[in-house]
Amino acid sequence: MKINKKYIKPIVITAVIMIIPFFYVLFFLKAFWDPYSNMKNIPVALVNLDKGEVGKDIVDKIVDSNIMDIKFLDSIEEANKGVKDRKYYASISIPENFTYDLEHLNKTEIVYHSNKKYNFIASQIYEKVAIEIQHSIKEKVGAKVVKKLNEGIEDSANKVSKLNVGLGKINDGSSKIHEGIKTLSGKYEEFDKGVNSLDNGLKTLDTGYDKYRNGVDKAVDGLDKISEGVVSLGDRFPLLKISSNFKKLYNGAKKVKTDNVKNQINEGGIKLKEGIDKLNSGSEKLSSSSALIKNALTQFKDYSKKLDNGIREAHLAVNHSSKEANKKLKELKNLNDFVENSVSLKIVDIDNVDNYGTVFAAYFMSISLWVGSLVIIVVMYYDAKDRFGIFDRNYKNKIKQYGLYLGLVLIQSFILSALVTVNFNFSNLSFPILLASMIISDLAFFSMVYFFIISFDDIGKFLTIILLIIQISASAGTFPIETAPKLFIDIFPFIPMKYSVSLFKEAFAGFDAQFFIPNFATLSELFILFSILIFVVAKLKNKNKV
Repeated sequence: MKINKKYIKPIVITAVIMIIPFFYVLFFLKAFWDPYSNMKNIPVALVNLDKGEVGKDIVDKIVDSNIMDIKFLDSIEEANKGVKDRKYYASISIPENFTYDLEHLNKTEIVYHSNKKYNFIASQIYEKVAIEIQHSIKEKVGAKVVKKLNEGIEDSANKVSKLNVGLGKINDGSSKIHEGIKTLSGKYEEFDKGVNSLDNGLKTLDTGYDKYRNGVDKAVDGLDKISEGVVSLGDRFPLLKISSNFKKLYNGAKKVKTDNVKNQINEGGIKLKEGIDKLNSGSEKLSSSSALIKNALTQFKDYSKKLDNGIREAHLAVNHSSKEANKKLKELKNLNDFVENSVSLKIVDIDNVDNYGTVFAAYFMSISLWVGSLVIIVVMYYDAKDRFGIFDRNYKNKIKQYGLYLGLVLIQSFILSALVTVNFNFSNLSFPILLASMIISDLAFFSMVYFFIISFDDIGKFLTIILLIIQISASAGTFPIETAPKLFIDIFPFIPMKYSVSLFKEAFAGFDAQFFIPNFATLSELFILFSILIFVVAKLKNKNKV
């Protein structure tokens, strides 16, 4: 069956129109099918200044989670600047003494910087990640703190117990030593008196021995003389021997002479002297020993004093240990508070926004402007009854028509800016910036739509719709562009809505010139470029008609 050529074009257009919803679904769902699985592509700055193990554990935990593209930096200032300049979506900073503070039961914090204006969803997701890390550390720290305090208390209690036992034994030993020293001192005094008495007696014995020796010598000399006289008298006068008494005297005297009594007495005196000398030597040794005993007693007293000092120091040690134990117990009383607040999460929002709507408004506003341009074209340019005159597609002077359309676009921008301001409560809204953003975005979008329509007619309609679908999917109005497939990431810099979304964020969530100016300039360049292309196409079409 042969198809009439005049029906081919309508059939193709109809077929394209039929599949446009499919393209919308394909691109939109493809871009946002599973953005969370691509969160690992979102750059987040991580600064770990901690010198201990806990900071390293946090970094390992973040790395293992594989939910962000970690950019390791050495400076918190550099990380925060990167967040502000939209180089990173967020930053997580761990301070230098993080581990030290936790080990010494000092409260510390992790600092989380985010830029909600840049992408609200990403900042919310990573804020939750930071909170999870905080809770994880709290649990870990809580377990360590309880263990450490229990060990410290048990150790202190054991030390106090051992010291008390030791002090008891020392006190018993010290008491016995004191008693022994006291008894020994008493016995030594008696012993010293005896030694002194013995010494005095020996001195008296020496003196008596000298007197005794002198008397014995004299007695022996007298006895010798008497003996000689008696013997001489008996020999000269024998008659005297008749007397029995004299005879006894004579025999005794003769025996004295014969037995050498003087020598025997002298020998006895010598032996007595030797005995006395031995006694003196013994007395000297005894006196020397007494001095040694006295010195020993003095040393015992010194040692006893040192022992008392040792016991005093032991008491101090016990008191110190007791204070330490009380300190640990006091810390234990505050354990709940410390474990609850050991690690705080300091959240610093750069360019903060209050809610989802504030940031999503930039995205939906951009879509509405593109759709608004399409509606103007569909309703006025393609009006079947040609009711709009100069705005109709059959109007020949396209340059003049384009200028009038731009007038309508400006009016539309003012109306939309006013309606948005009145009906929505943006806490940081700047109406002049909103109006400027609205005008340049609307002008750029309409110039692109108008160019495709007058240049390619029905194909142009298709192209403008496809561009809308692509921009909805690849303008990073919702999730970060890093979560999208690679194709969308590659074309992202060439998407007009990328720049309008950024512009509206400066209007709705606080103005920053470093982001407003380049985006405004890009849209201005697009408007100028497509205005020039429209002028060229219009001239060419007029020339061909002539």
